[in-house]
Amino acid sequence: MRDLKKVDEAWRWVDEAGNAVGGAVRASAVLRHFGFATPTGRHGGGLPSLQLVRGNPENDRLVVAKAFGAAWGGDFLLSKEPADCVKFYGSDAEVVDELLQSQPPGYATELLEAGKKEARARVDIAALAAIAGLEVFVSRGSAAFWTREYGEFDELPEKWSLLRKGDARMTREVRKGPHWVYKQRTKKYTEEIGTLAPEANIEDAYFRLGGVESSREREEKKAEQIAGRKREFTEKFQQAVRRRFPRIPDAAEQEVVQRARNAGRVGNADWLWFAPKDQVERRFDDAAELAVRAHARHNFTRYDQLADSLGREAARLSVADKIDDVLAAWRGESPDDSE
Repeated sequence: MRDLKKVDEAWRWVDEAGNAVGGAVRASAVLRHFGFATPTGRHGGGLPSLQLVRGNPENDRLVVAKAFGAAWGGDFLLSKEPADCVKFYGSDAEVVDELLQSQPPGYATELLEAGKKEARARVDIAALAAIAGLEVFVSRGSAAFWTREYGEFDELPEKWSLLRKGDARMTREVRKGPHWVYKQRTKKYTEEIGTLAPEANIEDAYFRLGGVESSREREEKKAEQIAGRKREFTEKFQQAVRRRFPRIPDAAEQEVVQRARNAGRVGNADWLWFAPKDQVERRFDDAAELAVRAHARHNFTRYDQLADSLGREAARLSVADKIDDVLAAWRGESPDDSE
């Protein structure tokens, strides 16, 4: 009869004499053998790409495993007795350390949440309120706040409020006093939400700057600046389209520019808005190339029909040559102009 043991830092099957049989056993198989549940992927099924990070699944009730995946994965606290998986983040590290040391029985989900609640209650909010410019984030999966330095906590300081970003002058005034910078993290980037500060300071700054009338004037000026910036971007994008594709028909050019400059489209992407000065022209050229290629794909090929039957990737491959021909004509590389 074989058993599973750790031999030379790797888990292996061993025979009755204690001799290793075969190669190293994958972490997912080790965890299942000792009664642990393993994380499931987006489409169900246990993930084979696991690494056992901390704990001994043979003896411990709780262990930590890391799941790998481009769009799914992370660190998990796994429970042995009731089989459940709890994903945790860097802000939970202290609580996870305490649980791994004490190895208490019970559901990992409940244990982690109870430990996080106790840790949040220990944070000295009054002391944090004195730290000007502290970066405070929306906590993942709960209504709590967290900082990299001090972990999670439940409440804002007494009589503090949020000034949302958008009024630069108000923000500068409020940030002259006690304040935190309130942020939200996404998969791709960190976005600033606004400024957390004492309500009295926000109100005082509002009236010092002229109250309602002054606020309205600042909003109007900002709207004008944004509109001007958008016009500038549209002109630069249209110039890039014409520069890259000098023989593109006028109607196609207008449609490309109009669609690409809509919210969420390539002509309005963050990598254009925040391009360094020495990269602006190249990035607009890249955006023009992507937008014109998409226009040709949807208007000069059977891509949309093929995508329904073949799937998008196969459809893109099947129409690639036709798109290259259209773009070559619009660049002036072919005598046959595509109308």
